Amino acid sequence: MRNNKEEKYLFKIFSICSVVTLLIIVLGTLLVYQMNDHKNTLVEVFANEQQMEVTRLAEEAEQLLADAVAEDKNTFKIAETKVIDEIIKTQVNSHNQYIFFYDREGVLFEKDASTTQKYQDKSINALFDKWRYEGGQDLEAAEQLMNQGISGTATVIKQSDKGKEVLAWTFLNAGEAQYIIGIATLETYMLTTLRIPQHFTRIYMLGTFIALGIVVLSILFSIYIFDAAKKANGFKNEIKNKNLQIEKFSTQINAMQQVTQTASIYDLASGVYNREFFDNLMTKLNIETFLPLTFIRISLTSSSDTDESVLSEEILKDVAKLVGEKSRKSDIVARLNQNELVLVMLQADKELAQKFIDDVKEAFNLRDNREACIKLSMATQNQEDESIWETLEKTINKTYQEETYKEMGQFSGYSA
Repeated sequence: MRNNKEEKYLFKIFSICSVVTLLIIVLGTLLVYQMNDHKNTLVEVFANEQQMEVTRLAEEAEQLLADAVAEDKNTFKIAETKVIDEIIKTQVNSHNQYIFFYDREGVLFEKDASTTQKYQDKSINALFDKWRYEGGQDLEAAEQLMNQGISGTATVIKQSDKGKEVLAWTFLNAGEAQYIIGIATLETYMLTTLRIPQHFTRIYMLGTFIALGIVVLSILFSIYIFDAAKKANGFKNEIKNKNLQIEKFSTQINAMQQVTQTASIYDLASGVYNREFFDNLMTKLNIETFLPLTFIRISLTSSSDTDESVLSEEILKDVAKLVGEKSRKSDIVARLNQNELVLVMLQADKELAQKFIDDVKEAFNLRDNREACIKLSMATQNQEDESIWETLEKTINKTYQEETYKEMGQFSGYSA
């Protein structure tokens, strides 16, 4: 039984942990997806803006090439040098962002003098092959567009140790010559400029706090389940112990009943316990297990004006039998004196005792008992520190009060 309870508790904890883990995974995946989508959108917007800047530079370069050729009437080499010196080198060219300038024959300018010298006189295809050799990735789309003479944007990795670069380029014509001018920006530099890492860090921190909050709440909920299960188990054990005590007490009563058959502890006239046994039994009842205790005093009086002592033993025995039939097996019935019985109800409140009184009154009235009247009064003990005898005494006082009211013509008690 205990193993089944532990298995149920562990299953609940496992279910909570599984749900929490799944929830965190789903939220984390959604968060990462949204952040990557946001980053890709920003890269696309930045590339389009970069494309607009490239178009502006291309227009200036195309005009300069046309003016240089018209002025010098010379080869394009001088015009190309002017474009590099007067346009490209005046722009910001750094490790993070730079301008490139190609013609159909090869590289005219790339980032700076040393890089230009490294790739000088390489054709477009040879340049892309060089980048692939140096660990470049995602180069195919940009290479295909450039070979087809199409302007555009692309995100590539030229060298494995430098990360992704956002490229934007356009074509320009000067006479029969065709050139490519473009801007390359490291993606990490672009994101830093837009303060994306700081923004993502705050989102990650917020997500972490939310995940921790969910974990803490799940832990608190698990503790609550454990505490509730522990209390429920303790309550069940308490009920079980009380039932065992009641069974033990009932066993003791049965044993005492067997003993009393030879010890003559029954009242011969009424068939219930006598006063001596009742007094001895009361010392064993004052424990918390049997609370609340309710005492019901059954007083018999003659319906005539004669003395109460004229009541026959048959009437007393008949009433005792009636009380025994209406009471529970765990209740105790005893004869207090000549014309009085007492019923002790274990673990019975006033409502249960009142029902017993009503049942006895109804059954008594249905019988042809013109010789006697019956009065019932009750008192309940709820606390262990109260005295049983004081509680029993209260039933006498209530009976006396009923008698007084009757003499004054105001009786409204339990007389039948």
